[in-house]
Amino acid sequence: MLTCFLIFFVISQLLAQDDKATTALQNKHWALQFHIGSNFSLSSFQGSLISLKRQFSEHSAFRFGVSFGSNISNLDGESRIFPVDTIQSKNKTNSNGLTVGIVTQYIRYSPIDENIVAYYGAGPNLSIMHSKYDTESLNNDQTTRTNSWGAGLNGVFGVEWFVKKNLSLSAEYAGSIDYNFSHQKNTSKYIGGPTYINESNSHGFNFGSNYVNFGLSVYFK
Repeated sequence: MLTCFLIFFVISQLLAQDDKATTALQNKHWALQFHIGSNFSLSSFQGSLISLKRQFSEHSAFRFGVSFGSNISNLDGESRIFPVDTIQSKNKTNSNGLTVGIVTQYIRYSPIDENIVAYYGAGPNLSIMHSKYDTESLNNDQTTRTNSWGAGLNGVFGVEWFVKKNLSLSAEYAGSIDYNFSHQKNTSKYIGGPTYINESNSHGFNFGSNYVNFGLSVYFK
């Protein structure tokens, strides 16, 4: 269904294009961006939810990607001994998590040919993650909570080729530096006994670089 929608969207933009200009790098134009994978499959470019670009002029633009993920799971189980039908063990597990991330860049363009431009850019990125894991058994209850966040700077440079005015292919390199912090709290409560709480923090810097990222951009206004 998504592939059919993308094909329809691309065709409609191509049919609606204005041939007076060779590229859509113009003020107030938007671009929806996709990553081109193996076998020409399309996936997220720099955000699992959406990746967009907003043109300010033929020389500059603002690009951003948003990622979002969540999960909820529940599991109940028990073990019995027969023929007395005695419960030997019983476990109930609940887990949930939420992840949000955003990557941004301010982009500058430098023309190479009539429909080919080189570009470079940089900007901040931010990510937040929360997770909770609960386990209940015959003897004790355990809860693990984790809160993490990361912030940093990223940079890109690449080349964009306009196959049509509103459709382009690109190839780029990207790199980033991030600071990450995580806080974890483990609580163990024993039935008829004490409660133990253990908390820990971890933090550090991460330097990363990506291989060549091939992209498809569909421009509209």
